[in-house]
Amino acid sequence: MAVVILTMACSKENEQTLIQETLCQLDTLSFSKQIRPIITQRCLPCHDNLRAEGGYILDNYSDISAEALNGVLLGVIRHENGYSPMPKDAPSMPACEISAIEKWIAQGAPNN
Repeated sequence: MAVVILTMACSKENEQTLIQETLCQLDTLSFSKQIRPIITQRCLPCHDNLRAEGGYILDNYSDISAEALNGVLLGVIRHENGYSPMPKDAPSMPACEISAIEKWIAQGAPNN
């Protein structure tokens, strides 16, 4: 039984690594396929319509794109001076996820 659990854990870890590597290699990003899942996992625990910590809601395209295009989203996830580093009290997002958000914003933050 322990071998099965260990194998499943390793498999899940390998799957996450593969997803990250694939994400890093993409030139064109889709909001629905790549960006939305990142925001859902990393941001929505604190910034959904119910909690809206700091007054930020990131549970729909309009709100996410507004914060992306005004520079706030990148400022907080890059931990830049003058911005509250996000995720709060947690390690920085993986570099591939930050890069994906940067590329998506550079493409005009399309709703695709």
